[in-house]
Amino acid sequence: IQMTLNQQVSKFKKMITNWTADYIEKSLFMIYIGTDDYLNFMKANPTADASAQQAFVTSVTNQLKNDIELLYSLGASKFVVSMLAPLGCLPIVRQEYKTGN
Repeated sequence: IQMTLNQQVSKFKKMITNWTADYIEKSLFMIYIGTDDYLNFMKANPTADASAQQAFVTSVTNQLKNDIELLYSLGASKFVVSMLAPLGCLPIVRQEYKTGN
């Protein structure tokens, strides 16, 4: 099932009512984000110019910032954030866009 980070944070907010603050404080929050966002953008906007691409990147990073701030306000304090892998190296991109080696 695919969910945005924002949807996951909303679900987390509901779940933590049964957790102690100590449990949340000791937790490590791992966030891996971006691949689906960017792949979907590429498919929907194959001819997007640099300004449209930059606007999309800004939108994704702003949403990530907002979601991390919300997690922090809920008691999370330790984060690992892994962003986008090189899209041109993904097998699905190489197959669809024939990027070669």
